Amino acid sequence: MCKKIVLLSLFLALTVFISVGCSGNNTMPEPQVMKSNGGGSENGDVESEPPTVEEELAAWVENSKDIFLAQSRELDGKQYVLVTYGEKESDGYTVTLTGTERTDEFLQVNVHFAKPVAEQTVTDVKDYPFLLEEVEKTDLPIIFVATGAEKYVPHVEGVTYLQPIVAGSAEIKVFSPDPTKRVGKQFLVEGVANVHEGNYRYKLTDREGKVLVLGYNTAGMGDWEPFSIKLEIDEKVRVSEDVTLELFTDGAKDATVQDRVKINLQVQE
Repeated sequence: MCKKIVLLSLFLALTVFISVGCSGNNTMPEPQVMKSNGGGSENGDVESEPPTVEEELAAWVENSKDIFLAQSRELDGKQYVLVTYGEKESDGYTVTLTGTERTDEFLQVNVHFAKPVAEQTVTDVKDYPFLLEEVEKTDLPIIFVATGAEKYVPHVEGVTYLQPIVAGSAEIKVFSPDPTKRVGKQFLVEGVANVHEGNYRYKLTDREGKVLVLGYNTAGMGDWEPFSIKLEIDEKVRVSEDVTLELFTDGAKDATVQDRVKINLQVQE
């Protein structure tokens, strides 16, 4: 039995009450992951309190809103499910939790998707329909069953919920490296992908366009699959401080680049 969740999100000293429930007509909450307690350490650094459950939930929705995906996670002893329908060009799309069913092997979460119908009046504005619900907490795996306008909702293989995304395209999402931090000549590229034929390519170039690393990797098709790539620049190669990391796929009919993710990085020798 679903429980309606009320997210309280504080942003720029404004208090916004957001009701998240089974209707699917939700307003996107503003994420707030930490706040200062006004104190400080001896060296002048400001200490921060850990985020509240409401802030964690709001940040989770914000991180996932443009992906068609089903996720689940436990927070503060409670179990939550999040189903995001991705970015839509109008309103009128809804995601509704119709119930749960528990077996000896799993907890089944039933989700109904609806699209605008011909006689329905919609507003041409970007919308991100989703549902966020608290469900029965068990030690069983959670599976999602879709009905209505969708017959299947993707998930992430081996992962219950997404890490924060630093860059991405429609089918490739990158968790690291963080473009605000320097990398060494060896670093990991981590993320998830759900691409045509399950393959994508990657390339690292310097500021002059010289290719430093080139390769390809496999990923998910139909469902999202995590990936981890260890990139290593030859120690004998002197590189400029600024480099560009690209992940992309090749077009199904030709060699045109698609789903490109481009991240500008700084290398520390």
